Amino acid sequence: YINRLVINYYNGKHPKHHLWKIHYKFIIDNIKPGEKVLDIGCGGSMSYNQQLAKNNNIIDAVDKNSILVQKCSNENKFENIKYYVLDISQELPSKKYDIIILSHVLEHINNPVVVLHNIKKITNKIIVRLPRYDNDWMKLVKKDLGMYYYNDLDHKQEFTQESAEELVRGAGWKIITSLNDVDIKILATLDNKS
Repeated sequence: YINRLVINYYNGKHPKHHLWKIHYKFIIDNIKPGEKVLDIGCGGSMSYNQQLAKNNNIIDAVDKNSILVQKCSNENKFENIKYYVLDISQELPSKKYDIIILSHVLEHINNPVVVLHNIKKITNKIIVRLPRYDNDWMKLVKKDLGMYYYNDLDHKQEFTQESAEELVRGAGWKIITSLNDVDIKILATLDNKS
């Protein structure tokens, strides 16, 4: 209930996106200027995409939610950011990218291993951000009470550091950096052994 209330209050955008700006630093710091970027699940990512655009990155941003894509497109002031409707669990873009961002996306997908495996066809480097299942005491109490406790009603799962790393490695990626704070942040490259 509270999530729907605050999303309505903030014009369709959860306030967590305002609070996460400091956490976008991981994304920006791990993308070199000029790289071609695919941002999967771009709905709430305008702020870091704008910073990447200022760094001369070329960004294709995709989301399966056409309303969010239209909103981002309407507010976009950068020629090097393009927004598209695309469900990554159903199809891939035809282009290749230097890096793909999956920021708070995989928890919404029924089979994230398949998505992580499939995107190896179009990139050799990824940034993954995932929600921790234990980042809020209220979630843990709800879990103990047998209630739904994930951050979002659409989440299929949330993660521990270990389960997030296992997910990424299990899809054939080699983890370069893995950080665990408010959420889990992973930078990975193709594992040539897979």
